[in-house]
Amino acid sequence: LQDIRDPGGWRAYDGQDSIDALQAFYLREAPNYGWSILEFVPFTNQTDLGFARLKLKKGDRAITLGIMPYQEETAPVARPARLVLKSELLK
Repeated sequence: LQDIRDPGGWRAYDGQDSIDALQAFYLREAPNYGWSILEFVPFTNQTDLGFARLKLKKGDRAITLGIMPYQEETAPVARPARLVLKSELLK
């Protein structure tokens, strides 16, 4: 990731699923595994963010997920997504 302030703590994955499917998956499944949703900014939104963001918490760990669109002509879905995540210990 080149366009964020602190790229060292982030990991990125190219997905084969749409942004909509990934948003729905995390919103539905994260609580089933004991994660609390602290923040959810959907894609598309009214801000300049340009991607979906979820912040999840479980115990002393927080994970921030960014679900970002990317264009690929051969993609099997209408809006394929790149998933980025950062894990951090809470104080």
